[in-house]
Amino acid sequence: MDKLSKDDNHSIDATWLTEEPYLDIIPEDPPQETEILYCQCKKPSSVYQESNDLGHWLKCGDCNRVIKGSFEAAKPY
Repeated sequence: MDKLSKDDNHSIDATWLTEEPYLDIIPEDPPQETEILYCQCKKPSSVYQESNDLGHWLKCGDCNRVIKGSFEAAKPY
């Protein structure tokens, strides 16, 4: 079995990662899901409450969208 000498340079060349087409495998910005669709119904026939770790809000039973102004943030412990 051959032993490598300590002077041998065994670096890995990764310059190919900065060349085309490899640049498109890394997304520039992650997708954002911050758009909230608000209810546009004149008189919703029903509303219901939803919640998560951030707070709770009301949703329209007709269009299943958030009632504008109904969000209430969760209180910290």
